[in-house]
Amino acid sequence: MIKVDVKKCVGCRICEMVCSYHHKGSYNPIFSSIKVNFKKNYDIEIILLDNCDCRQDEDFSCVNMCPVYNCISFK
Repeated sequence: MIKVDVKKCVGCRICEMVCSYHHKGSYNPIFSSIKVNFKKNYDIEIILLDNCDCRQDEDFSCVNMCPVYNCISFK
């Protein structure tokens, strides 16, 4: 299971792009298991959908491509 530290997230949405490409072969956030939402007060909300089927033995593109160290991790 993927874990995101919302306090570290800068809202770049790279995780959405690489997740969608990993699962569907398309850079389209609609296919991503990670959803980055911006609230009215500019806070960031991260939603991890249950359809993420990644396992610990896989190469996590979202973890590897995130520009913020330890923002996304495997728990």
